[in-house]
Amino acid sequence: MLIEYFKPMKSLIVALIFVFPLFANIHAKPIDSTFYDIQLTLKGIKNDKLYLGFYLGEQTFIVDSTVVDLKTSSLRFKPNRPLAEGLYFIAHTEGILFDLILANEADFSIVTDIQSPYDSAQITHSKENQTYFAYKKKSDASQNEVRQIQAMTDMLRRAKADKSVLAEQQQKIRERYEALEVFTRQLIQQNPSLLASRFLNLITSPPVPADVSPVLDNRKPNPAYWYSFRKHFFDCVDFTDKRLLRSPFYTKRIEQFLGYMSTNPDSVKSELDFILEKTRPNPDYYRYTLNWLTAVFDNNLEKMYNADAYLIHLVEKYHRNLDSGTDKYVMERLEYKVNAFKNVLIGNAAPAIELPDTEGVKQSLYDIKTDNTLIIFYSSLCSHCRTTLPQLQSILQYIDSSKLTIFTVCTDGQKEPWLAFINEMKMQNWKNVLDTKQDSDIQKKYATWNLPVMYLLDKNKNIVANRIRVDNLPDLIKSLYEKQ
Repeated sequence: MLIEYFKPMKSLIVALIFVFPLFANIHAKPIDSTFYDIQLTLKGIKNDKLYLGFYLGEQTFIVDSTVVDLKTSSLRFKPNRPLAEGLYFIAHTEGILFDLILANEADFSIVTDIQSPYDSAQITHSKENQTYFAYKKKSDASQNEVRQIQAMTDMLRRAKADKSVLAEQQQKIRERYEALEVFTRQLIQQNPSLLASRFLNLITSPPVPADVSPVLDNRKPNPAYWYSFRKHFFDCVDFTDKRLLRSPFYTKRIEQFLGYMSTNPDSVKSELDFILEKTRPNPDYYRYTLNWLTAVFDNNLEKMYNADAYLIHLVEKYHRNLDSGTDKYVMERLEYKVNAFKNVLIGNAAPAIELPDTEGVKQSLYDIKTDNTLIIFYSSLCSHCRTTLPQLQSILQYIDSSKLTIFTVCTDGQKEPWLAFINEMKMQNWKNVLDTKQDSDIQKKYATWNLPVMYLLDKNKNIVANRIRVDNLPDLIKSLYEKQ
């Protein structure tokens, strides 16, 4: 089973997120660096200017540019400074054309067709790129075959084909991936000293004993298999070789690992500890991995279940230590979020709310007696709220009010716009209150800086779900009712 390498985005992105201090540290010490002279002939090229760039994880940076001789389709990159070894790319203003490896082969040339750069390439004086292009050619061909099989499978499924026919199509897909894995391992075995092989190692499946099946006789997952699979998932990473960070491969390896983790919160925290302890002996890997994982949970708080709990775990157990290298301004931002999120983790009792309704009468969250409560924080001045509230109306109009109370909190403190908003959005059947304080404890306790924000509570006012997305709300309420 090949750990699939997803292609980088087809756009030129120079993203300086908070992990940049780590990247700067890596790039500042190019001990494995060389002056390069790269000659390219790109048949079919129509752009008069191209760029040479490098990867640091999933980020891309430009290091050089050159003019294309459109008569001969030729160009040359000869940067006036040494470049660190890693995965680079050739790009124009519309996006990345293809990748290539720079690893101590100072002068080399590539002749290829811009429409299929990996298929048609003729490479001189670069074993690294001959190996890497051979993999990319095979990988692209395999992916095309898989897409065709999947299209056929979808057509057969719509035609309600026999299950055995569908199973046969799935077997064909498995065979394509297995063949690609065999091909990739052969490339690695034939070229053990190349950086290309170290990159390709990161997309191979972990070593699991051949006599251990992924599933048991009852077709349920085999715990022994998946334990071994996860335990050896990072055996392919040489944590002394920081060149692997100058590519998307290591990042994709971590991303794949997250996909195989348990959904149990305590197990997830243990798995995060497992990754970070693997990297701890090497500060570059440790800081990169910590910052990357932090960004994953920080950027997906509304999409990923319990993301806030994992963010808190990373901050409290790792970022607060000196060896994390976390910038003090980044640390201040993370601490602010942690302090807010700790109040409203799933399973916690919801912080008390007691605010005036449209008649000026104080309404208390804890006086609500229905089995469930949906709290909606919004602002009558928020354009996104104005779009979202009608969607919520269409979802919630069929909900039994004897089982679920809609408790809305307007956070902007503007009474007249609030009353007008309630009438416009037809929210009169909901319990509506107004937070009149500019610097409200309620807003801090519920982390309502990205409106609208929703929380679902049970009968005891314990938080069942937090920062709920509108499209997830119907299934969430349905699941809750079924459990009850």
